[in-house]
Amino acid sequence: MKSTLIILFIAIGVLATQWQPASIIPPGTITITGPSFTGDNMRIYCSIYDSYYHSEIAFYDWSGSQWFYGGKVAGDVNTTQDEEQPFITYDNQKLFFEKSNFSPHHLWVATWNGIGFYNSVELNSSINSADCRFPTLTQDGLKLYFSRASGNGTKIFESLWNGVDWALPIILPPEINEGGGIDRSNVLISPDGDELYFTGAGASPSKLAFSQKIDGVWQQWQYCDSNINIPGCSISGVALTYAPYSTQELYFARNYSPGTLTWHALRSPVAVEPASLGQIKATYAK
Repeated sequence: MKSTLIILFIAIGVLATQWQPASIIPPGTITITGPSFTGDNMRIYCSIYDSYYHSEIAFYDWSGSQWFYGGKVAGDVNTTQDEEQPFITYDNQKLFFEKSNFSPHHLWVATWNGIGFYNSVELNSSINSADCRFPTLTQDGLKLYFSRASGNGTKIFESLWNGVDWALPIILPPEINEGGGIDRSNVLISPDGDELYFTGAGASPSKLAFSQKIDGVWQQWQYCDSNINIPGCSISGVALTYAPYSTQELYFARNYSPGTLTWHALRSPVAVEPASLGQIKATYAK
């Protein structure tokens, strides 16, 4: 009886880490990249490309039945340079993003003042010492992960908040950064900090890979299963909701989709579609 219970417990644990088959959300008319959900899952920040092929940061709001385009973010975030890959903190107070004028890309942060995001500042030089992309933070806002050029492709780094500034980043171990290719892109940390997702691990087309942290130790990365990685399709534009682990939603784009937030997968054993799903309305108001 005891061994039966142990086997059942293990089976449930395995199920809880899997994703149900992904289903499609009808795409909009704008190319949307780098999505990030607010803590209440009611707003999405993303980068968009306007008619001049210039990327800026905008947002969508959930109406209760579908997503509606809300416009470009107010404040001093958007400039004549390219702003991409936004990440909004759980408390909606800090917006991290990439800024570039062709190259290199550096990481910036802006603060919400009740009207928009202002006081945009570049993160310190210990982080922006090379081309940096894909900022993503844990729910507590104390751990920053990103992709940075390292002399041997791009690798994933971690920086801790020390109460005053971001500390000197450290490169994550070979279990995440080595094998299957030299570049790591579309970096995404789960809210609890125990799962790290990325692409660029040598597969062509690009597949989504992940590593889990168990007892504080990152495990050897592996590819997500066929519910997400379909043969012949590249994965990009990855986003996780802040929902509890058992009902979390993973959003991503496949290469035959014109925008991102086009597909989603749900953690098992979730039987019903969550209320936050719906068609992206992407009518771009000039």
